[in-house]
Amino acid sequence: MAAKCYCGAWAVQQTAWTSANAVRRFLACPFRKCGFFNWIDPPLCDRARAIILGLIRRMNRLEAELKNAQQTQMITITVLDESTIIGESTAMDENILVDEIKKKKKSCSKAMIMLLLTWFFILFAYVLSE
Repeated sequence: MAAKCYCGAWAVQQTAWTSANAVRRFLACPFRKCGFFNWIDPPLCDRARAIILGLIRRMNRLEAELKNAQQTQMITITVLDESTIIGESTAMDENILVDEIKKKKKSCSKAMIMLLLTWFFILFAYVLSE
């Protein structure tokens, strides 16, 4: 959908991430100077909004856990690099951390897929209902 804003520039498509309008697309002035704003998507029902916000919170939590696990792994690797003696327990701890990170990445990917599929089905149901 192409439209020009009040200052004559081509409006850009953006996505709202507020709790009231999660994943709702809109057009706005690219320079934010003329105040042009137009919704592309219709408002979501309360149930869809609650599901999407729950999925976003879960995805954010999983991403934070993944980041924490990656930082822990970096600290472990740094200690291993500076150490002259590497014990078997440290090597086992490193393998456990690598396995945990792989699990977190897989969980995060699943959450993102669930979010996208949910959003698709909600929009599809909305279009069919009209």
